[in-house]
Amino acid sequence: MAEPQTEFGLGHGEYKTPGGKMVVADLSVVQGQLQQVVVSGDFFLYPEETLALITHALNGQPANASRDALTAAVD
Repeated sequence: MAEPQTEFGLGHGEYKTPGGKMVVADLSVVQGQLQQVVVSGDFFLYPEETLALITHALNGQPANASRDALTAAVD
């Protein structure tokens, strides 16, 4: 995601996996950091608490973080 031109930006992304499942991410960018991250879609995670852990790990990450950096944060 590109750095927004203002203090506050909104992001929305959708990805359909090869198996057909949809993953959606909505977020705000405040002062260059991901905030209010919500990940949703038609998928299942086990244990159920995993989704909350993923969104918690993404909140506060730099908006210009690389895919590898975001993956490391989630891992």
